[in-house]
Amino acid sequence: MLKIVATTIHFLFSSKIDIFLAHGVTVFGDIYDLLDQQFQRLSDLEKTVIYSLAIHRKPILMPELLNEIIPPVTSQKLLGILESLKLLSLIEFNGNGFTMQNDVMEYVTNQFG
Repeated sequence: MLKIVATTIHFLFSSKIDIFLAHGVTVFGDIYDLLDQQFQRLSDLEKTVIYSLAIHRKPILMPELLNEIIPPVTSQKLLGILESLKLLSLIEFNGNGFTMQNDVMEYVTNQFG
């Protein structure tokens, strides 16, 4: 994704990152297509977790996330899903909990419609 963004910033914005960032759009063209391909391969339960993280918008710890997932899942199942989503670089963990990068959050939010 970085290569796609770098090429776009170079081509469309004369390598001026500040101008690119001023537009406030991080998901476009090839990045959107890449996220769309990854998202379409997810199981329904993985999508549910992604949607829950997008709705929450702030980092969330696993016990809280476990309580928000509908239909309910086991801790073991949620751990497997979180690991899978992390390996796909769709989610990340910081000291405050699980969350998504802004571009992934923007993509998922746009999927709601």
